[in-house]
Amino acid sequence: AEDSACNSRNTFPGQIFNKKNGDNIYDKDVEIDYRGQEVTVLNFLRLLTNRYDINTPRSKRLLSNENSHILIYLTGHGGDEFLKFQDVNEINAYDINYAFRQMYQQKRYKEILLITDTCQAATLNQYIDAPNIITIGSSLKYQNSYANVNDFYIGVPLIDRFTYITLEFFNKHHNKENLQELSSISLESLFKQYHYKELLSTLAIDGTFQDSLDTRSILDYFGTKLKVKLSKKHDTYTSTITKSSLIPFNLTIDTDIFQ
Repeated sequence: AEDSACNSRNTFPGQIFNKKNGDNIYDKDVEIDYRGQEVTVLNFLRLLTNRYDINTPRSKRLLSNENSHILIYLTGHGGDEFLKFQDVNEINAYDINYAFRQMYQQKRYKEILLITDTCQAATLNQYIDAPNIITIGSSLKYQNSYANVNDFYIGVPLIDRFTYITLEFFNKHHNKENLQELSSISLESLFKQYHYKELLSTLAIDGTFQDSLDTRSILDYFGTKLKVKLSKKHDTYTSTITKSSLIPFNLTIDTDIFQ
């Protein structure tokens, strides 16, 4: 529901922490398209399958096509073949499978990386048969997924073990400003960070993808490539800019070219 920062039970209103004595990570610059009561199973499935109300703005649509790499990261309370939404509704493994089938028929993706972090997470991925899907779950059937650290003053766990390991991986690489160096980091490198002794559960990697995970760059999912075209009278200046979510990104354009 994305209501933690302003929840009435939050000891520190407007703030979220993922480690003890850490900094507030609730960034006011992050744009959230769905929050509160909008976070429902129905809206999630509509988002994936392009079944919107006619008045739905672009910011609430998944504007993907057959060339898109899509990252879906689901985390929360769940169990055998289901994940809870707001502790009221549930999405199940069949829902996810049918949504991916429709997306493939509609040519809405090139490849999807589905990450699930919940108890018995692997069971959410077991029926997927649409092509070019990579799935990773934080636990097997009959296994729990665990929180990493509790803060008794705040009164809740601050972060889950799986998410903590993922975050540490990206923090380790965030200072790499060479795009070629970032591109060389593979999904397999990320997946190798998850060990049973830290997770207390067994990682599940599956899917319908071809080739090795070592050939896929993390920038395919955790980054964006932007193509910018600048025009001056009858001349055209074309530049391809790679944006990575792991490094700061600034674009400065000389306005003289628009004269």
